[in-house]
Amino acid sequence: MLIKLISKKSLIDEDFILDFSNKQQVNYFKFQIPKRTGGMRTIYHPSKELKYIQKILLDNVISSLPIHDCCYAYIKNRNIHTHAIQHRNAKYLLRLDFRNFFESISYKDIYEFCETKMGIYNKDWSSSDSALFSKLVCYKDRLTIGSVSSPSLSNAICYDLDVKLSQLALSKSVKYTRYADDMFFSTKIKGVLYSLQNDINNIISKNNLPSKLKLNLEKTHHTSKKRKMAITGLVITNDGNISLGRRKKREIKSKIYKWEILSTDERIYLSGYLSYIKSVEPEFINNLCDKYGANLILEIIKFNTK
Repeated sequence: MLIKLISKKSLIDEDFILDFSNKQQVNYFKFQIPKRTGGMRTIYHPSKELKYIQKILLDNVISSLPIHDCCYAYIKNRNIHTHAIQHRNAKYLLRLDFRNFFESISYKDIYEFCETKMGIYNKDWSSSDSALFSKLVCYKDRLTIGSVSSPSLSNAICYDLDVKLSQLALSKSVKYTRYADDMFFSTKIKGVLYSLQNDINNIISKNNLPSKLKLNLEKTHHTSKKRKMAITGLVITNDGNISLGRRKKREIKSKIYKWEILSTDERIYLSGYLSYIKSVEPEFINNLCDKYGANLILEIIKFNTK
């Protein structure tokens, strides 16, 4: 079923697709990008041909799979702003992080997921489809950050886990959301998030799919409205509004001041970020216009559309 679908959508010969799927390692190229927290992150990016096939899988197979409502990453009309809003009325916040999230989802996990779930949504699905699908979305038998299919597929595979964590949170009057590898739990009840940690860890350690997810305990973070509550780069103020935070605002002001000497990449980033700010904290855009002049701010915003 799957190979015929890919061949029909791509006009690629079926034998070529089969041969292609058995060459996982040669269908990717490697590069590195700087991490926001320092150091470098290795990205394995699929070849043009494999990326095209993965896009077919994304549009025709993965998109039909259920995603839990707690998810806010890689979903249309959802972003870090709509995500942060979910926790705006809380007094206490817990952030937990998965270690090596994509890489922890293995070929075995994906194959078992296909065998148990895909037949529900594709009546002609077979074990050979499960094997082909798993090969086409994996690099060295793991999901990889660079593949176009990895984000949405990771959300789908984590559906049952998200159900369990959501039910646990709800039973304790806690709000649960997940943004890729970051999990957030918030509440108005003092102390409940500390008592919740063991239950969360037990659910994750006993979870069948994915079977190898582990928490990065170094990134566990408790906070409250008495201190800064930050969620995926945004700050929840004491009055429940969403803000960029002082540090980010200082960074943006510094880049605007240096606009004339910024590199093209830095200009593209700043232009896109200012466009994004309009939906998060429009008052800050007004402040920037007052400080640097509306003409310069408009020039920067329009730069990304040239």
